[in-house]
Amino acid sequence: MEYMENMSETAYIEETIKIHNKLSQDFAGKYKDQVNIKSWYNNAFDRLVSERFVRSTTAEYILILQRMNEEIYFSKDVRDYLQMIMEWPMNRGKNQKRFKRLGGKGGSTAYILTYAFYAEDKLGNKTELAAFFNDVYGYETIKLSNSSSDFQLAVLTGDAKWERKIKNFFAP
Repeated sequence: MEYMENMSETAYIEETIKIHNKLSQDFAGKYKDQVNIKSWYNNAFDRLVSERFVRSTTAEYILILQRMNEEIYFSKDVRDYLQMIMEWPMNRGKNQKRFKRLGGKGGSTAYILTYAFYAEDKLGNKTELAAFFNDVYGYETIKLSNSSSDFQLAVLTGDAKWERKIKNFFAP
């Protein structure tokens, strides 16, 4: 852990790329079994890794989501590949009835919660939303994680209860 704390950003990125390459080629799972994360995992290490993650902004995510939703920026090959990864919610029949396009990406650690999604409903209404929560801990992470799906659904469906909650939250 001390070694990681003292690594330069460049050295850290190089090391993560090496590990990523090993994992992406580890079809039999030998590398994963050898590492045995459970035996050395601890909260301090998880926080350090969270702090060293690649960073982005909600504005950058929204730009990508808008480009996915408009289907104008990426080549067809790239768009098809990204849709295969991001538009997994469209595998549900219920979503196919309501949306022309629905996709997203989420991620979390014990200290970070992120989600970003885009949608176009059958009427042509388009929505993009990205939310990043950093330096949350314990119960806060669980509470945010448990309510994020309901919030996302409320944004997409115009749920009156959630609209009132949001207006009240931002009211002066």
